[in-house]
Amino acid sequence: MTFTSLPLGSALAAGLALSFATACVQPTPTASPDLATPTETALALTGEGLFLVDTESGSTTLLPFGTEMATVQAAVSNLLGNPETVSANEECPGDPFISALWAEGLVLNADDETFVGWSVRPEAGSDQFTTLAGIGVGSSREDLEAAYTVTVFESTIGTEFAAGQLAGLLSDPTAAAEITDFWAGTVCIFR
Repeated sequence: MTFTSLPLGSALAAGLALSFATACVQPTPTASPDLATPTETALALTGEGLFLVDTESGSTTLLPFGTEMATVQAAVSNLLGNPETVSANEECPGDPFISALWAEGLVLNADDETFVGWSVRPEAGSDQFTTLAGIGVGSSREDLEAAYTVTVFESTIGTEFAAGQLAGLLSDPTAAAEITDFWAGTVCIFR
C-alpha cells in the first residue's frame, strides 16, 4: 500500500471556464442569495479541489483542498443527494482518513475533518464528473492530451497518467485508451 499525496498548485486557466457547459455534473436548481431567482449550479473537478459553477453566469466558486469536509460534503450533497456511504479507512494514514462515496462513483476524502482529495471510480454515471475542460472517466487519452500536458507510465496498478495536479488510470497504454479512474489531492491507493 502506498499513500499518494499530489501537490497543490495554481488554478486552472480562466479560459477553460468557457467549456463548463459540456463539462460538469447535471445542473441542479439552487436558491440565489436573495431567493428571488433560482440559479443552476454544476460541479466540476479541479486539481485544487472542486468547482461549483453557476451555469447561467459561468462564475465559479472553488472548494479547495483544506476546506472543512462538512462544508464540501454539504455542497456536493446539495447537488447529488447524500453520499451512499461515509466511512473511515483504517488502512490509510489519517487522523482519521474518511471517505464519502456517492453511487455515481465520486469519492471525497478527508483527513481530520479536512477535505484533502477526490477520486472518481468507474460507476454508472461517473462520466458526469469532469474538469472544466471536459475531462473525466470515459474521456479518451487523445482528449486528455489535447487538454493537458500529460505523462503516461506503467505502475503496479496499471497504466497511470499525471496531468499537473490531476492523475488517474488509463484502460491501456495505447492512443485509443480511456480514463478508467481519476483523482486529485490526497488519495489512498493500494499498490
